[in-house]
Amino acid sequence: MQTVNLTIREQKLRYAKPWLAIAYFSIPTVLIMLIQGLYNIIDKELALQFAAIDLRQDPWYIQQYNLITKQNVTNIPLKDMQAFINVATQYTTQIYSLL
Repeated sequence: MQTVNLTIREQKLRYAKPWLAIAYFSIPTVLIMLIQGLYNIIDKELALQFAAIDLRQDPWYIQQYNLITKQNVTNIPLKDMQAFINVATQYTTQIYSLL
């Protein structure tokens, strides 16, 4: 008879109770998904609260806004800046998910 050398993970998977083994292997994945989801929400909220106010007066964003809307403003409306940040953070979230 030949003995089989099992790693600790293989022993837990083979000899543990089924739900305990499932929990052992799936909880880290669930935690990673939870942290990633919370990061995206917090990132968007912080950007909307703090960056939108500062970027409204940034010359580069004002120039781009004037080119896109065919207007001549010196301050971007807050709602338009927040919409831009929503799009930018959504693209960032999608790129993180794809990577």
